[in-house]
Parts: sequence; structure tokens; C-alpha cells
Amino acid sequence: MKTVIPVKATSSKSPAEKTFHRLKKEIEELQKERQELFVELDRCMLFYTKETQPLKQKIGQLLEEKVLFLYGAFTTCSKSQKAKKKAMLIASLDLIPTFVTPDRVSSQVHDIVKEIHGIDSRQMVNEGMEMFKAAMEEMFRKENLDIDMSAFQDIDNVDDMLAKCQELSAEAKANAREKEEAPPSEKKKESKKEQKKQAAKDLQEKEINVLYRQLAKAFHPDLEQDPKEKEAKEALMQKLTGAYQDNDLYTLLRLEMDWLGEKQGGVSQGRMKLYTAVLKDQVKALKQEIQSSLFCPQYAPLREYLSVAHFNGIGTMQEELFDLERMRNSLEFFMKNVHSGEKKSCVHDDKKNSPLR
Repeated sequence: MKTVIPVKATSSKSPAEKTFHRLKKEIEELQKERQELFVELDRCMLFYTKETQPLKQKIGQLLEEKVLFLYGAFTTCSKSQKAKKKAMLIASLDLIPTFVTPDRVSSQVHDIVKEIHGIDSRQMVNEGMEMFKAAMEEMFRKENLDIDMSAFQDIDNVDDMLAKCQELSAEAKANAREKEEAPPSEKKKESKKEQKKQAAKDLQEKEINVLYRQLAKAFHPDLEQDPKEKEAKEALMQKLTGAYQDNDLYTLLRLEMDWLGEKQGGVSQGRMKLYTAVLKDQVKALKQEIQSSLFCPQYAPLREYLSVAHFNGIGTMQEELFDLERMRNSLEFFMKNVHSGEKKSCVHDDKKNSPLR
């Protein structure tokens, strides 16, 4: 009996086409990852703003009240009780930075810190703000944003600084786009490398405009008599127009590959090489956007959760919320006893009250 050896089918796609389709698939996966990431980050920020932040602010307020009470007890107690009272005071005092940003700490607590720890916490606040400004300046540098850091000179708290950071970042990005769109006569003299890069970009834009006109002609619904074909062309035309207005190069190229490629026998090798370069740039941009997402000013409060092992978004934050509620209840019980004069019942082990991190 004659043995039939199966022959492996050879692909009709050229190396350039294979690269294009590989990049197309990678972009689709990255776009999906980016969308899911930002949806999750937005959910976490909403939860933080509505649940976590108000609770932390309340705990910070109660801790400051407790510190003031314990400081009074420390300064008026007998010598034999000094060590014990000081230990209790320090345990609560050291928790305050977890729940109150340094710029929001009351002047009374600053004075207590200086007396107990021998540290000028006001100076630490100023140094911390300078470090924060330096970190933002580095972030702007990495994103190639031209921002005048003197705009932060008179800002003395983190919340206002984050808001200003977001405002200036958006403004700088808009200015960068305007600069890119300016005519050559208005641009500064560029290096040879930049000129070459600009020439490649101009060629890409020219090809994209040509591609748009070709696709617009091919997708024009008025050229179709069949109702189903006309409806399909209307959907394609809508997608094409949206992609062109949004400068969505990937969608434009995908439309050509998926439609014109089939109808007109494929795309030329020259164009394929150009489009592959465009897709490589988009892959790089998507990866950078995903990696830098948590460094966006609007997500700054979520950075502390990066140190938590097995972070699973809302789940991790809900677990923390339970611990925070328990701590708030303990502090409220403490201060209720203080105000009712039952000072004996105010002795608690602060380690039991601290949230599990």
C-alpha cells in the first residue's frame, strides 16, 4: 500500500505581510490591555475617593485628637509614668503620617513631634515638597514635556500640586501638538536626525492622506445599488471618517489590509514597509502608555498599593477598608471615653488598632 505523506501548506504571505499581521495582532492585544487597565484604575480611583479617602481623613483627625490628649497626659503625669505615657504618645504620633499628608498636620502636632523626636517636621514638609517637585520634573522630562517648574513655587500642599501638575501636563501636550502642526518656517533649526525623522513622518502623512482618499472612494455608499452592500459601506465609511479625524493610523491601515487587500490583490511592498514602521511606532507608544499609567497625576493615590503583594484592584482596597473601619471605631471609642471623663478605659495597645498593610 502506497504511503501518502502530507505536504505542509506554504503561506502565500510575504515576510512584510507576516510582520504587518503580527504587529496588528500585538496592537489589538495592547489596546485591549490598555482599556482594561484604565477601566480598573478608574474603578479603583472612584472607590478610593468615595470610600477610602474620607475614612483616612477621619482617622487622621481622630489620631491628632488622641495625640493632643496623650501629650497632655504625658506632660502632667508622675515620673514613674513618664516612660509608659511617652511610649503611648509615640505609637499614635508615628501613625499620623500614614493618614495625614505632612502639609495638613496641625501646628500643635508639629510642635509635639519636635519636642518628642527632636525633628523639625515643618522642615521635613518643605524637603518632602521639594522631593515631590523633583519627581514631577523627572516625569515631565521622560515625557518630553516643556513645563516651567516655577509655577509650583507658591504651592504648599500635595493635592494642589497634583491638580496643577495635571493642568500643566495637558497644556504642554496641547502646545506640543501645535508645534508639530506648525509650518516648517516657524520651526527651530533641527538636527539631521530630526530632519530625517520629520521627512519620514511627512511621507507617512502623505501616504495616509492618499490612503484615506482611496478608501473614501471605495467605501462611498452612493455607488452601491444593493441595500445590504450600501448599508455595509455606510458602516465602513463611518469607521473610516472617525479614524481619519482621530488620526487613528492603525484603523486606517487595517481597513486597507482587510478590504482593499482582498478586493485589489494586496498592498504594494513599498507601502507595506511604510505601514509596518507606523505600526511599530504605535506598539512602542502603547507599551509606554501602559507602563506609565500609574504615574499619571490622577492616579497618584493608588501608587501606595503597588507595594501590596498580589494586588487585585478593588478587592485589595476593600480588604484594607475593613481594617480602616476597625481602626476608626477604636479611635472613636477612645475619644468618646476621653470626652466622658473615663480616662482609665482609654489605655489601648495602638498596634492592635493599626491597619494591616
